Amino acid sequence: MTPMISGLDAPESHQRQAELVPLEKLRTTPITIVGVGAIGRQVATQLAVIGAERVQLIDPDVVEEVNRGSQGYRPDQLGENKCSAMLSDALRINPTNRWRATYGRFTRDVAYDTVVLSCVDNMRSRSFMHNCLKDHEGYFGDVRMGPENIRVLCAYSPESWEHYRQHLYSDEEARPARCT
Repeated sequence: MTPMISGLDAPESHQRQAELVPLEKLRTTPITIVGVGAIGRQVATQLAVIGAERVQLIDPDVVEEVNRGSQGYRPDQLGENKCSAMLSDALRINPTNRWRATYGRFTRDVAYDTVVLSCVDNMRSRSFMHNCLKDHEGYFGDVRMGPENIRVLCAYSPESWEHYRQHLYSDEEARPARCT
C-alpha cells in the first residue's frame, strides 16, 4: 500500500490544499468534468495546478471569440475544440497528467469516472445527467453560476441524489441571464 503524501511532504504548489485533498488521492482519483466553459475551464485549471492527473473533459463546443472574456481562452485557440484547448493548457501546467477528452456531449454511453463534475450551462443537461447518474456510487458535483451567485450541489448517496433531484427545474423556469 502506498503511503499518503501528507501536507508537509506535498510540493509547495499543493501545500494549501494538501490537508483537504491528499495529493496521492488527487493523483489517482479519476475525475470527469462535463462542460469546459466558464466554470469547467476554471475547475480544470485548478485541478491541473494542484496535481490532478486523471481527468476526462467532455464538451462538444469550439472556442469562439465570445468565449474569451468569460472563459479565458486565448486568441490562438479560436476554432479549437474546448477540450483540446484545455488539454494543451493542462499539459503546460502539469506535464505529468494523463488527461483525456470526449469531444461531444455527455451521453448514457460515455465512460465516466469516480468523481463527475457538472459544469454545464442549462437545466436540460443537468436533468439528463441526473437520470444517467442517479445510481452512480461515486461523487457528483453540480456547479451553477449566475451574474450574482454561485451554487454548488453534491450527490453521493441515495438521499443526496433525492435532494439534488428536488433542485432540478426546466430551462424556462431558470432566471434568464447572460453567460458570465
